[in-house]
Amino acid sequence: MNSRSALTLAAWLLFCFSPAATAANSSGLTVTLDQHSITVSGLSPGSTAVFFGVARVPMPYAYMNRIQRWAVAVDDAGHSGTATLDLQGGVPPASVWAVVDLRNAHYGLSSGPGLGLRQTVVANPLRNGPSQSVDHFAFDHGYLDLLYVHPGLGAWTWSAIGGTTSTNGGPRNSTIVSLSDGRPVGQSGAKPAAFLPGGVLIAIDFTRLEIAVIPVDQQLIGGAQ
Repeated sequence: MNSRSALTLAAWLLFCFSPAATAANSSGLTVTLDQHSITVSGLSPGSTAVFFGVARVPMPYAYMNRIQRWAVAVDDAGHSGTATLDLQGGVPPASVWAVVDLRNAHYGLSSGPGLGLRQTVVANPLRNGPSQSVDHFAFDHGYLDLLYVHPGLGAWTWSAIGGTTSTNGGPRNSTIVSLSDGRPVGQSGAKPAAFLPGGVLIAIDFTRLEIAVIPVDQQLIGGAQ
């Protein structure tokens, strides 16, 4: 390899692995955890941020954890592109968080100070309902907390446990929820009859604190089973 080719290759590698190249693939939101609050920046000015979190919180004298959940809409009242959720009691160390911009479905992820971010991948999670509308979601974990955000329409959440159990007593099959059962977050509008392109689904296994982000596009909808 001559010197000119070597310089070209070096420049290409620098571009591919530089922070700027990585940032180009990001969702555009930054989530920052403080001692008692969570702040998101990069919102569309004046938009609403949907904070979605799950934590395992130790129960005093019980030698076990309880599951704590958050699904809160916070307006960017100052049109600064930022919004803050005040947790008052502090950010649990074993927690996972997603924040979604209600205006454009951009998102950011973070985890509590005692837990590294655990992301998982979900393949072909959408299902056809009895009417053949794509209105069911299947998570290949036994435990599910789900957030669905569609820009201009609203945000909805679910919490569910799979049906069958393994030999140790825990669910092992997919957990399936219906779009019609979603609970609104904040001032959500009419719930769509089926999943629509342009939204985003955030799925969390609330025992493992694993999180999956699934953008909803026409290809995903077309692959519904």
